[in-house]
Amino acid sequence: MKKLATIILAIVLLGAIPHAVSAQSKAGEQVVIGFIGPLTGPSAYIGVDSLHGCIVAAEDINQTNPLVVKGKKYAIRVEYHDDEMNPAKSVAGMKKLKEKFGISTLVNNLSGTIMALLQENEKLGVITIGYFRTPHATTRGNKLVLRYQATAYQEVAIMGKQAAEVYKAKTYAIISENTEFGKTLVPTFEKSKKDLGYNITSVALEWFDPTTTTDFRPLLTKIKATNPDIIVCFAYDEATAGIIIQAKELGIKQKFLLFTAFQALGQKMTGPARIEGFGMPLAYFNVIPTPLSKKYYQEIYPKQAQARGWKEPMGDYGLNNFGAVWTLRLLMEKAGSVDDAYKIKAEAPHIFPIPEKYNSVGLTAWDDKGEGTTMIKMGIFHNGKLYTPEYLESQGIKVGK
Repeated sequence: MKKLATIILAIVLLGAIPHAVSAQSKAGEQVVIGFIGPLTGPSAYIGVDSLHGCIVAAEDINQTNPLVVKGKKYAIRVEYHDDEMNPAKSVAGMKKLKEKFGISTLVNNLSGTIMALLQENEKLGVITIGYFRTPHATTRGNKLVLRYQATAYQEVAIMGKQAAEVYKAKTYAIISENTEFGKTLVPTFEKSKKDLGYNITSVALEWFDPTTTTDFRPLLTKIKATNPDIIVCFAYDEATAGIIIQAKELGIKQKFLLFTAFQALGQKMTGPARIEGFGMPLAYFNVIPTPLSKKYYQEIYPKQAQARGWKEPMGDYGLNNFGAVWTLRLLMEKAGSVDDAYKIKAEAPHIFPIPEKYNSVGLTAWDDKGEGTTMIKMGIFHNGKLYTPEYLESQGIKVGK
């Protein structure tokens, strides 16, 4: 009986070896891209829409143009972590995704959490890619960071240019959230106007906490008393919409200069009439005629949303990340690796031109620091859409004051 038991055990163990190899082989046919963002809390719309874009891209890649590295075909899968826009939770999430799924790439988009992640990502061997705006992300020597949007400086400089050239402003007031995001953009605006030689004077600066503030009227009342020519707002969708709506209720007539964090949800909340004539940097994906990448995303998103039971509206945050995941696929293929973050990052300057169908942000270059160059122009809202001032004037529509 003892000999028989030994033989049976040997057969079981021998049978387990092919099973284990098969499991490893199956795991090797997948590459996991991580995502971290606020999926709950005041900024959940940004995180959820961003995550949706990653998932749509992964599914599109697997169905239409699978990743093949060194003759081996990989399916891309997205795993995510809700950080509630808390830096400590972001770092904990990255470590969890690395330990559990072995990620070499991570999508994270918000300035409020990116700097915390960049303290740890090199140690873990994880590329961090996103549309975060804080200039410091690519200036401190991190070798595994990729920004695929215009920098805060580029976009804020456009706002300064609009204030001076389109609105002929001599004075301005700023209302801004008091996060890393806002505390970066306010001095950046000041620097850009000086660099561009615009003599525009600040008459008010009001800060608010985006996690707790819903009544902006006390701040707006102070701003109204200074009678600025233009009001600059640095905040995300919900807060920006609340500020605009309450400003109208207070009888504030001045135009607003808005940052590109004001996207589909915020615009839906305000409605087109309240933002008529307001200025905002015009990102590539918002130009007219609509770029091919946005048309393609608008075509495939509803099908995936219906299949997955998503109820949230399609937004530009997700569109941005659709391009990011497709770009990571191109980088892995060119690098000949799905797990060596340094090899993947090294190919960033060499993948251009990116096919227009997948280049949702108009990315034209990456330098060796991971700083992206994208197409950006001045935009003015008219009937709920952004147009260049030149286009509106060509249609006989007056812009400015």
